[in-house]
Amino acid sequence: MRDPKRIGHLLSLINDIWTANPDLRLCQLISNCFESGGDLYHVEDDNLVANLKIVYKGRFESKKKRK
Repeated sequence: MRDPKRIGHLLSLINDIWTANPDLRLCQLISNCFESGGDLYHVEDDNLVANLKIVYKGRFESKKKRK
């Protein structure tokens, strides 16, 4: 069984990124993390988290620190 705690962490990360980039649509925000833009159905949550942090590094962290 997958750890239910991962859900809050992932949603919090998406919230931080999306708040810093409000012009993005949700699917656009997520698909930007994958070059192929292919089938996201089988992407594991930890892979998504890693890619979100890589792609959006600095684009939301600096704004988060100002709060």
